Amino acid sequence: MTLCECGCGLPAPIASHTRTEMGHVKGFPVRFIRGHRARLQHQETAARWNGGTSTCKGYHTVQAPTHPRADRRGYVFQHILIAEKALGREISLPIEVHHVNEIRSDNRPFNLVICQDREYHQLLHQRRRALLACGHADWRKCPYCKRYDATENMRARKSGLHYHLECDRERQQHIRDLAKGAK
Repeated sequence: MTLCECGCGLPAPIASHTRTEMGHVKGFPVRFIRGHRARLQHQETAARWNGGTSTCKGYHTVQAPTHPRADRRGYVFQHILIAEKALGREISLPIEVHHVNEIRSDNRPFNLVICQDREYHQLLHQRRRALLACGHADWRKCPYCKRYDATENMRARKSGLHYHLECDRERQQHIRDLAKGAK
C-alpha cells in the first residue's frame, strides 16, 4: 500500500487509466489523492516555494496572512509593511504609499511617501509628469492640445480638469460641424 505524498497519511488510489501528462500508470498507485497536490504547493516543501515572497504587477509582496490588508492568499505589498514600520503603526485605507522614483520594486524607505488618500497620491504623479515634461511641476496639461501651460492661462472645471479656452472652443466647433454633417 502506497500513501499520498502530500503527507496526509491516507492511502493513494490505484490509477484506472494511464495518463502520461499526470504520471499515472494504469494499475499502479497515483502520487496524490485528487486535490492533495494543491496542499503540498502551499507548504514550504513545495518546489516553487521562495520563502513567502512573490511579485504582483511589479510590486514585491510578502506573506503575512494575519495582516488586515492581506489578499486572499495571505500576501501584503512589501512597501506597505516598510511604511508601517517607519510610521510605527498600521496604515489603513484610504492611506496609500507612493514610490518617489515610480519604480514599483524599489522599496527603500527614503523612496516611499505616505499619502493621506488616492487624490493626493495622483497629485504627486501629476506633478512629476509635468516637471519631467516642461520643467514646471505646477503647470497642467490641456487634454485637447496636449501642451503644458500655467494654470493662469487656462480654465478649470469643477472636476479639476484644466484646458485652454481656445482649444475648448475649437473642440465645440468640431462637435457642431460633425452634428451638421450627420443631418
